[in-house]
Amino acid sequence: MIMSVGAFSPRKGHDRLLEAFKRVRARHSMTELVIVGAIQDQEYFEKLTKRVADFEFSDAVSLHPDAAREKIVALLNQANLFALHSQEESQGIALCEALAAGLPIVATDVGGIPYVVTHGKDGILVSFGDTVAFSDALSALLTDESRRAEMSAEARRNCIRFDWNNIVDAIVALYRDL
Repeated sequence: MIMSVGAFSPRKGHDRLLEAFKRVRARHSMTELVIVGAIQDQEYFEKLTKRVADFEFSDAVSLHPDAAREKIVALLNQANLFALHSQEESQGIALCEALAAGLPIVATDVGGIPYVVTHGKDGILVSFGDTVAFSDALSALLTDESRRAEMSAEARRNCIRFDWNNIVDAIVALYRDL
């Protein structure tokens, strides 16, 4: 299962993730895609719902609007990969949560994402809009169980950078240095 968490808003790029997933599904027929998020743009959400219904493999894609926190955590624990084809992202708390769940990440190399995801270590970064490269990255990780396991272990190690206690300590140290 590939999971994505992000508000249902055009800037999150779920439409492009669906496009990439078409290619993934052609190569990995048992793969599912789960997208979870708050509805910020009803028209966009309806567009995604229609697009999923039009897919030949609509049973492999599920959209979960406004899911409870417990459901999100349960889905993160079931997933094999995390995907975010965002057009813009300042930092991405969902990425930190995916790292903590030990999920290798495939995401776009925009905004603050490269400061969270270390390309080649705990995830793969591709250019926004390049759905072919995005699907190739997802497929590569789905195919290579050993690499996925290495990235999963690295994700769990790297998530500690985003623990609130560590962040507070770093900020206090920065102010002391000033």
